[in-house]
Parts: sequence; structure tokens; C-alpha cells
Amino acid sequence: MGYFLDKSPLERAKFLETTPLFANIHADAAGTGQSAVPTDLDTDLHFTCFVTGQDGKIWELDGRRKGPVERGVVQGDFFTEVAKTIKETYVDQSSSIQFGMVALGPPGGW
Repeated sequence: MGYFLDKSPLERAKFLETTPLFANIHADAAGTGQSAVPTDLDTDLHFTCFVTGQDGKIWELDGRRKGPVERGVVQGDFFTEVAKTIKETYVDQSSSIQFGMVALGPPGGW
């Protein structure tokens, strides 16, 4: 993990792009899809993750940033608080319709 601390977001992405394990997994998944691969792969989209730490805080993990961003202490329901943070920080500040959310958790919920 320490290897990535002094790397830029672009260097981290390049490492993942050139790691055979990820390339093989991606190729397997891409080969099972029903749509064609786009010819223009130059996009400005990326993945951001929100997690809660043992310190009870909400942390935003974004590969474009130097490190995690603290988004406050969990006061109630984690998902409600993260949704509020996303709305205020991203949705209300943008006119883009290119936005999606996925929640991952244990089967049956928490």
C-alpha cells in the first residue's frame, strides 16, 4: 500500500492498467457483455468510494486526490449521511447527468 502514497493519480491508474491480473479480469468481464467497446475511450469519469473508519468518520476515497478526504462523523445512518454529502458536494454543484451510485454491503443488510 505504501507504494502508492508518492504516486500521482495518473501513475496509479497506469499501474492498474498494466497489471496482468486486472487486465485478465477486465478482459473476461468485457467479453461477456452485450455491447460493443466504444472507439473513444478518452473519458473524464472515475470512481469514488465512501467508507466509515474505526474512528466513526466518513472518508471519501478518490483516486484523483492525494489521499482520503474526511467528510464528517457518522451521526446516524451512514447511507443517509453519505447521500447528503454527495448531493451537496457533487450533484448540487454540477449540471452533468453522468452520475451513478452503487451501495455494496453484506447480504441481508446491516
